[in-house]
Amino acid sequence: MDTKLLTAFVFCFSQLIFSQTPISTATTDVVTFVATESDGSTFTTSRPLNESATFTTNTQWNQTIYNNGTTNSVGRITVKKQWSRHQKNDLAFTASSGGIITIKMKFRLIGSLLAAGNNLCYLGLVDYLDSSNTGDPSNSPEEGEYIVLSIDDGDTSDALSGVGYGNRHLFMRYKTNGQTQVLADATIGYLTIKYFIGQDMDDSVIKTRLEYGDADSGWRNHGWTSQRLYDTLTQTGSPTNSDGAYMIFSGREALTSSNANTSQMYIDQYDFTYNDSGVVMIANNAINYDSTSSTGTKPGSSDRVYIFDKNVTYSGSANQTYDYLFIDEQGSFSFTPSSAKSLTITNDIELGGDLTLGTVNDFSATNFDIENGATFDITAADALSVDNFNIKTGGTATITSATSLTSADLDVNGSLTITTTGDISATDLDMSGTLDIGGTNDLTLDNLNISSGGSLTVTSLENGSIKNLVLNGTIDFEESGFKEGLVKVSSNSSFNNDSATSSFDSNITLTDSGTSANNLTVAPGGFLLRHNSRIIHWDSAAKWKTYNGSSWTQPAAADDGSLTGLDRTTDYSNVNLFYNTSSYSTNQIENILEGTDPNTEPARDLFTFNDIRIFDGKVMVLNGCRVAAQNIYVEDSSDPNSIVSYGGNLKVENSYSGNIQYNKNVSDTDQWYLISGPVAGASIDDFVTNEDLQAGTGNNIAFATFENDDSSYGGTQADAANGWWSYYQNGSSSFGDFVPGKGYAVKRNDSSTDDTFTYTGTMNDGNINIAINKVTTGLNLVGNPYLAAININETANATNNLLELNTSILEEETAWFWNGNTNSSGAYTAVNQVSDAKYAAPMSGFFVRSKDAGGSFSFTNAIQTTSVGGAFNRANVYPKINLSISDGNAVQNTQIFYVEDATTGWDNGYDSTTFESSGFQIFTKHANNSTNQNLAIQSLPQDNYDNMIIPVGVNASAGTEITIAAEFENLPAGINVYLEDALDNRFTLLDENNDFSEILNSDENGTGRFYLHTMSNSLGENEFNHSDLIIYASSRNNLRIFGLENQNANVEMFDMMGKRVLKTSFSGAGVNNINLPNLNKGVYIVKLVSEVGITNKKLIIQ
Repeated sequence: MDTKLLTAFVFCFSQLIFSQTPISTATTDVVTFVATESDGSTFTTSRPLNESATFTTNTQWNQTIYNNGTTNSVGRITVKKQWSRHQKNDLAFTASSGGIITIKMKFRLIGSLLAAGNNLCYLGLVDYLDSSNTGDPSNSPEEGEYIVLSIDDGDTSDALSGVGYGNRHLFMRYKTNGQTQVLADATIGYLTIKYFIGQDMDDSVIKTRLEYGDADSGWRNHGWTSQRLYDTLTQTGSPTNSDGAYMIFSGREALTSSNANTSQMYIDQYDFTYNDSGVVMIANNAINYDSTSSTGTKPGSSDRVYIFDKNVTYSGSANQTYDYLFIDEQGSFSFTPSSAKSLTITNDIELGGDLTLGTVNDFSATNFDIENGATFDITAADALSVDNFNIKTGGTATITSATSLTSADLDVNGSLTITTTGDISATDLDMSGTLDIGGTNDLTLDNLNISSGGSLTVTSLENGSIKNLVLNGTIDFEESGFKEGLVKVSSNSSFNNDSATSSFDSNITLTDSGTSANNLTVAPGGFLLRHNSRIIHWDSAAKWKTYNGSSWTQPAAADDGSLTGLDRTTDYSNVNLFYNTSSYSTNQIENILEGTDPNTEPARDLFTFNDIRIFDGKVMVLNGCRVAAQNIYVEDSSDPNSIVSYGGNLKVENSYSGNIQYNKNVSDTDQWYLISGPVAGASIDDFVTNEDLQAGTGNNIAFATFENDDSSYGGTQADAANGWWSYYQNGSSSFGDFVPGKGYAVKRNDSSTDDTFTYTGTMNDGNINIAINKVTTGLNLVGNPYLAAININETANATNNLLELNTSILEEETAWFWNGNTNSSGAYTAVNQVSDAKYAAPMSGFFVRSKDAGGSFSFTNAIQTTSVGGAFNRANVYPKINLSISDGNAVQNTQIFYVEDATTGWDNGYDSTTFESSGFQIFTKHANNSTNQNLAIQSLPQDNYDNMIIPVGVNASAGTEITIAAEFENLPAGINVYLEDALDNRFTLLDENNDFSEILNSDENGTGRFYLHTMSNSLGENEFNHSDLIIYASSRNNLRIFGLENQNANVEMFDMMGKRVLKTSFSGAGVNNINLPNLNKGVYIVKLVSEVGITNKKLIIQ
């Protein structure tokens, strides 16, 4: 045998199938050897193979076309002897550079006497048509290029029982040292030869492949040595004839039996493909170099690209498009552009080797086959789109990162690993291999069929939809990335039947810390849920369902009204809740009031869940209760209202995207309300139109914003000195939406029967910022932007509270809340860091005061709370005096706290000024007279009670009967509280049985008349001693001495330099007032000498 014809390769078994889908210009002739050939195909120059053909003298002519008459039920060439030779005489092949010619023969071997150790046949192309049927083509190798099939010697020591061939094998000679499959009758074989025409013979490539039974040689090289054949095919150089080249077949020595019936070769079919084209990469180099291409020109967008046993790369900076890409099992293509670019394969990819993509924009192909042993790796891509993606058994694909993966038909019989991707969608996903999804946003599958042995593993998934599931393999979800209700495994109506939900239970697992468990089940509606979850499901009515181990059932009703799925005592913080109904009346989460026995039926209005999922078109209804969840998921965020809340409190730790309707009862038509928008996107114009608000003078409607800039006021600036209200005008349509974090004032129509304010929008989430400024008053009306209550002060939450969060831009850490129930005109209640815990309910508005520079006032998720259902208080533990004044109609208050770190001067966060300086009210001044501020809240040290005297201010009109009373919390034992009336020199003990009452003879405006004293001894006649003496400056020109009765005394006063500024004597009358000279501000020492001893007192004159 002439070894120039063939080169040797190591044998490799493969499932690689070369694409037979030609480009649009390719032509394939299929010859099946029936009696009535539709295309009139003939062999030799005169007629089909016949028995009158002559061969050389040492050959046999035994070669016939066999058919079964006109029925065409049998068609083949039967080759019985060596040197039996034929050519197709009406098909001459020509091709230019880039052309491809393919010959494919389908055959079988019959009989037991095929000679081992001999060649079976030749098949290939030659540069002539031999009409005489003489000669042996192997004697003139320069005439053509053809492949030799041979039969090896076999191994008789382990011959197969019942097989006449022993262990003899068929193989392509000089192509491999291995063997294919043991010869056997009826085994189908295919021999395929592809001729790739290059720019010259040296750049031309021949690839050949033998498939026999289950064995496959893979594509093997055949060196091109016949210049005559190249010239004849290309009609260049010195062509042998002007027609072109012809196929040739010749039987060889293995067909030597004298009994022709026992050693035959059947040729069942020929496929001849021509007018095809392609570019073969002939060097280990960059694909975008001309020198690496068989045609001498780098491949372009219309080229079919073939890579055989070459390592090809691309590292340029342009998008690349090819018509078709083939990589054999020994080849590779690495596409790693210098910057993210796209790789587009217009038609098909057939991958037998390695395809590696770095960071690319998009990657797309029509059909992508990954063969046994082939690998596809992609580092990162924006979009990965393949119409038909077929990963065959033994094939491997790894996608590290992709924004999306889209495929109409995805077959995974090998291995596909996706580390992270945005979305995965496929019309059909068929699996018998393994698919590992590390993390994805959406997994959308119309049809999923997992065969026995197939496995789908999902580490993290945001949403999943599997419309039709056939599951004989396994699906496993990683606990840490599994979100219930995000996977809908079937829309089959049978899943609405509670007892028909466990058919997939044994095939679907949840893995936690490496341990898998069957704790997932298909719930009503086809949703994949944990066993401990709850679902609200429509089954002739809205029903709350729980899994009992084999089916989903409705729990027995409890004493909780319409709510039969939740009870008073169960901890739901690790339970996920799912809504699959839109009924308003029977799916509510509502307050569970105390039953007959509070010990066994405790009250409950707070329900904490892990996750809540609201399915498409469904609604969660909250009725006056508090609900908290880590996440709330809405299947369709465009649904009109996925959550309807009636005065409830909803706190979501992480995410919620959907529409919400929030309803708040405002039954009182006699008062104003300070409100805010609890949702985003709620229209003010719609609110004013839909709510029955009070009409005012002119076009004013009782919906207003607060303005603190007197320069923008339409009237006199004096009228706006304390800020002014800008009212909504009747007929207006340009107010826009409620601004998150901004406060508004509203009042219902006096005759209104609609007692509910309604807002519709989306959830305000994350940080909300709104600008505040000083301008004229510094007061700014803000409001809670969330659906949950917020912590206002430290008592509510020591770490996360609104006042502490915004201290850098606030003049004082105080919030003022409107209390419309105080009197007919209402009043503002100050709240600071030592006040009882204050929570602002959803929709609550309140005032804060800005520093001169102003800034951005912030609300954060961290200050949201479910501690209470509304704007209620929780008491602190500080000693406290609540001092009130009443005129028989209105009640006003001021508070004094005793706090360890407080001083007798201004303490930001501990002291609060009054909201207004006029009107009926009561307030205090600092005990050390260091400021002139009117205080709604004053904090003092927790010691020295006896020596702290608190000026009390009163604003009230003459003729008013006022009552001043006090309530106490946590005061030290033995401390008594007295109200001093300096006008009447009268002290009144304030306690639960005693208060101060008087009809005012003149207007009271400010301080100077009333003082509050705290002392450890009670005041009674002749019960004074030295420690009972109280000395203080009631004003800059008056020194007051309290506690001397019927005694003579001398008093002196010195400045800090020791200079005496006062010396006088007096007779004790219980309360003595001594005129002071005109003193400078400063610290002075008072020395009092009386019958009970000497008393020294330090005073501060302001």
